[in-house]
Amino acid sequence: MEKTEELKTEMAELKDNAIEVIEEGKTIATRVIEEQDEKLAQMLDKSFLGQKRILQAFPNMKSKNYNEELKVLKKKIFKINYNI
Repeated sequence: MEKTEELKTEMAELKDNAIEVIEEGKTIATRVIEEQDEKLAQMLDKSFLGQKRILQAFPNMKSKNYNEELKVLKKKIFKINYNI
């Protein structure tokens, strides 16, 4: 009987430790995702050479793989262009 109680206690401790490890992993993953989002936002803020010129030359350009990114880029470039 005493052995059973010891095993139950040990299992409860292992469960608590596993939960703590999972929560730490979630915290680390969240921090990494936030850092990557920040890096991506910084990259999108930078203007690469010729983007504006290419989009002005081909305003109806589309992309199969990067359609959403192209839309964001067009909005940024043409918004900047209209403010000048």
